Amino acid sequence: MRTALKEWAVICQLLASGWQSVILRKGGLADAGPGFEVKQRFWLLPTWLHQQQQGVAPAALPVLERVLRSQPAAGTLVLSHFAEAIETRPLHTEAEVRALGGLHFWTEDTVLRRFHYREPGLSAIVVRVHAVSTPRVVPDLAAYAGCRSWVELEEDLPCLDAVPVLSDAEFALRLEQFHRVCA
Repeated sequence: MRTALKEWAVICQLLASGWQSVILRKGGLADAGPGFEVKQRFWLLPTWLHQQQQGVAPAALPVLERVLRSQPAAGTLVLSHFAEAIETRPLHTEAEVRALGGLHFWTEDTVLRRFHYREPGLSAIVVRVHAVSTPRVVPDLAAYAGCRSWVELEEDLPCLDAVPVLSDAEFALRLEQFHRVCA
């Protein structure tokens, strides 16, 4: 697998730990076309660009502190988890965005700023996250820089040794919760 989604490192960690199963996306400045194109499977590529303490819910602040202390050496990326997009819903109203508040760890202000950026709208993606047994360490290339959501890694990285971070039953409950909130 070569495709990776750039996301705040703290959100990647929350997804990796099973605390969060929903990603809210708009798309980066360098992304082509309107809206957000969802890929079926992708590495979670932790980034520190735009990540802000005031952007995450208070419950996630200890995770943010740990993530900031464990940042890899300059010029290096560590990929330890990948995600499968299970379901995607477009969000067209603030009410829809607010309804998802209990399913993620961004602050309401952060999510609403993303929602209103350029033109109103977001994509909510339910993901099933998998952990690989040995993290993949790759160089942080200039081609990966910039405000873009997706990057194509220089080489395919194996992921056959991965296991889901949530059991089938736990993930089914998360998906059911998402459906209830979106109903």
